Formats: sequence, C-alpha cells, structure tokens
Amino acid sequence: MGEQRSGRDKRISGIFANLSTKTLISAEAPNQLIKLGEFQKARAIKIPKTNSEKWRVEYRWEEGDRFCGFSLVKASIPEYSKWSTRLPYLDLSWLRRRKAHDKRGDQNLIRDFRHHYFRDRNLTKKRCEAFFENAENFIDAHRSIQAGS
Repeated sequence: MGEQRSGRDKRISGIFANLSTKTLISAEAPNQLIKLGEFQKARAIKIPKTNSEKWRVEYRWEEGDRFCGFSLVKASIPEYSKWSTRLPYLDLSWLRRRKAHDKRGDQNLIRDFRHHYFRDRNLTKKRCEAFFENAENFIDAHRSIQAGS
C-alpha cells in the first residue's frame, strides 16, 4: 500500500513542480496543462482551521537551505527558529521561488499539504480539482500576495 501512495505522490509532485511558471504540468501527461483557474489561488490557500486568522503556516528549513516541511502553528506562539518563515496562508509556490530544484523539499511539501488539507487521504486528481475549484479554500489573492512579497 505504501508503494501506491508514493506512486501517487510522485504524480502529484509533477503537478506542483511548476507552480512558479504560472501553469501546472501533469507528470502523467507532460504536454497537458492543468488549469487552476488562476495562478494566484495556489499562492493564497486559506488555513483549514476555525479562526484561521489566528493561525500561521510555518515553513521549516535546515541549515543549507533544505526544506523540511510546513506545519500550522498558532500566531500567538513566538517564532523560535531562524530556520523558519511564517505566512498567514499557504503559498504552494514558496518553495520553488526560494529554491528552484529541491526534489526532497517537493516531497515534503506534498506530504504536509496532504496531511493538513486532505487529512492524509490520497491526492487524487478528482480531489485536487475539487479543492482548487472551491473558492472557500482561498483568501483574497491580491491581499495575500502584497502581504507575502
């Protein structure tokens, strides 16, 4: 069963791999573009908690600029590590804009996205499309990009 998940995760990682180019490319069919509607959606995903404004997405890094993953933390908790960055929303392009080629980092991003946003269920194409089509999963893109720039 673990092999099936890793195979699916690899397909999904191909989808997320090109977020910084404003298009998503499917690993299953590299010539087929997967449209999100707007690129801004992937950069402004609402935190899936009640009172989401009281939470932050904390991106964690190791020394040497290796991405470890992200977690959801209360905004009131002080930031202790110089190896982390917090945003009031999830930006799936954050990793790509900081470090263009990080295969392990991509896997960690997908692992944590699946955990926090899909309750560890497999990231099927149907589930991903339903997620990105639901406007309630996103914050105002213009406001979020200004805050995160």
